[in-house]
Amino acid sequence: MNPKLLMPDSILFLLLILIIVLVIILSASSDSLACWGTRPLSMGGAFSALSDDVHSIYWNPAGLSRVKNFDFTYTRWLNNRDNINYDDFAAGAFSVGICTLGVGLTYNQDKFSEPIKIGGNHQSYKCREKNRYINFGCGAFISRTASIGLNINTLKTIYYGYHRPNCSAYIPFSCSDNILMVDFGFLWELRPRVTVGLLAQNLNKPKMYFPEISRREIYISNLRPAVAWKLAKKAVLAVDLYDATNNSRGVVDRNIRIGMEAGLPKGLIVRLGGYHTNNRELRAYTAGFGWRFAGLKLDYGFMYWESIGDTQHMLALGYSY
Repeated sequence: MNPKLLMPDSILFLLLILIIVLVIILSASSDSLACWGTRPLSMGGAFSALSDDVHSIYWNPAGLSRVKNFDFTYTRWLNNRDNINYDDFAAGAFSVGICTLGVGLTYNQDKFSEPIKIGGNHQSYKCREKNRYINFGCGAFISRTASIGLNINTLKTIYYGYHRPNCSAYIPFSCSDNILMVDFGFLWELRPRVTVGLLAQNLNKPKMYFPEISRREIYISNLRPAVAWKLAKKAVLAVDLYDATNNSRGVVDRNIRIGMEAGLPKGLIVRLGGYHTNNRELRAYTAGFGWRFAGLKLDYGFMYWESIGDTQHMLALGYSY
């Protein structure tokens, strides 16, 4: 894609500083979203500077600018689907003029581990949480080496289950809420082998409220700087910093993610990574492989969670041209 808008490096640097200052001003403490996609997660979630395919609709919308024609992916968690976020994720991206547009759909259903009080002291029973995300993204070059992007994400959350007032029969309950989330992304190729990225996630600090169960949820403004080094023609090393401004107040602040991807003969790809490497409670070791043939894409990955000694497996199918 030939960029239509050109900016000198000095202006790009000032733009990057302005974005960082803006996100710090907008920060708030609360909960945050996790991540998805077999390829990025196999690399430990270090993808915000590498973003070069349809996964950019979550990891860094500026990376959508690198999708030249069309790209599609579908990821499915294969096990422990009641305990892991984002059970199914599908997204497509396509080039339109000077920009690339993306659309994503995510479904998730989890068991809610903690009892919820309903109507005073009535506790929930067999409660579940269901989420549906719809993502709209756009990315475009602003110079020969830099691009920006914007995501508009909608989320609908439903809590449902049973409660038992005064030890009587179980009664079903259900409640829901909707929010809109806004993300901004920036990518800059500093050198032929070095790219820096920045994801400013949840800039509008959306809040959910479920009065039926007296529950509030706030999604943090999450600043995620990143860098990727191209080690060889088909090999890259990437590092991401999660919640750089400590808006999670010690929960996931400044967590480091590291990943590597290397291409092999016959369209094979191997990946390794570390997810939240400096956080003992959330640390996971990741790995996976991919295969490319005539536009078809097959990816497998796993995450081994050190704190619980459990492994999650994921599989993705895709197509691009």
